Amino acid sequence: MAAAVCRYRPEYRLPCHVKVDTGMSRLGFDWTNAARQLLALSQLKGLRLEGIASHFADAGGAAPGPTAHQFRRFVKVISVCRQGGLSFAMRHISASGGFCENSNWDLDAVRLGILLYGYPPSPLAGRIVVQPPLQWKTRVLQVKSLPRGRGVG
Repeated sequence: MAAAVCRYRPEYRLPCHVKVDTGMSRLGFDWTNAARQLLALSQLKGLRLEGIASHFADAGGAAPGPTAHQFRRFVKVISVCRQGGLSFAMRHISASGGFCENSNWDLDAVRLGILLYGYPPSPLAGRIVVQPPLQWKTRVLQVKSLPRGRGVG
């Protein structure tokens, strides 16, 4: 079997999506300086920034105000990047909750999670009706008492 050979190709630019933290406080460039950082990152010869993403902290929750605020931050970052000459082929911020909450947040893509399993992200989610595609049922076959510290495999 021949070994794989990896060769550097200076003309190749690795396509990637970048994440902007607009308020979830997990991953991504902080929204307050993300545009400046992304514009600098876009100058690297080996990368092609083709997508930009964020994630709502509580889309579909009882208080839609913070989610709308996150969306405005995301749009602002995209706008400043565009003014600097960087545009993205794909923009996405909504997961299941955002998708159910507001169709204006769909942008170029949505990342459906719990909806794919047939469950709405909240009882108020009304954009589409879903139902679970399957159901697991079982019977209890055995209940057993074991001494403390006994392993169970």
